Amino acid sequence: MIYVPGDNEWTDCHRANNGAYDPLERLAHLRSLFFPSPQSLGQRTLTLERQSALFPENVRWVVKDVMFAGLHVVGSNNNLGRTPAADAEYAARNAATLEWLHDTFVEARLQEARAVMLVIQANPGFDVAPASRTGFNDFLAALEAETLAFRKPVVLVHGDSHYFRIDKPMIGTRSRRRVENFTRVDVRRERQPLAPRHRGTGQPERLRVRSANRHGQPGRAVARPAWIGACAGVLSRIYGVLTWPSHQIAIVGRLGGPAHAGEAHHDHGWIRRDAHT
Repeated sequence: MIYVPGDNEWTDCHRANNGAYDPLERLAHLRSLFFPSPQSLGQRTLTLERQSALFPENVRWVVKDVMFAGLHVVGSNNNLGRTPAADAEYAARNAATLEWLHDTFVEARLQEARAVMLVIQANPGFDVAPASRTGFNDFLAALEAETLAFRKPVVLVHGDSHYFRIDKPMIGTRSRRRVENFTRVDVRRERQPLAPRHRGTGQPERLRVRSANRHGQPGRAVARPAWIGACAGVLSRIYGVLTWPSHQIAIVGRLGGPAHAGEAHHDHGWIRRDAHT
């Protein structure tokens, strides 16, 4: 088990209904409790690379030539804008996060990784005005720059939206075009199913990827790149219910949100359900 911190564990603890704790005290306790060594949690552990003693929650590991990294980016605007002490904490952690993000892509190139998967808790607000996401602007700018420079597939896994989607929400700051080598996987809470269930058996349905044009019309099925298997395997182990067939993957529902009949949404593509594959 590889744990990446979220806002419920410390950032939001100042709220009266959460116990009115000091978030910084909670953060210090969190770090001492869950990140005491380079080993992951769980009965079977994995040796991880941790950033430093000050930021041990920022981690990195490699599976099947795919570089994975966990970064401490949390909801509630990444702890920015509430108190001077919180702002100071954000500034130090944000600088460390940006350094870890950059170092991860440097390592990915040195190790000739086929893809990079990043895991954070917060929804950084790809479709939110910069003035309303001040705690995430630095991260999003650095993520765009690193993704464009890497040129291979980059996947960002995050939560905090409380629904599941796979899409391509990154729009190039200069080009104003969709960054095609970037994919976002927005996951639900662990107790909720990520994959559609067959009504008869209750088992996750098999999924497969199809290309789609900007109007959502399905195209030809495409073979699954090997790096997707590694990424999907890690997601499956983390969330337990995301499954992929042996030779292809499927995408379900519309990219970017619930589908509406006859609706076309820019060129996100569409996710569609195929219960017969």
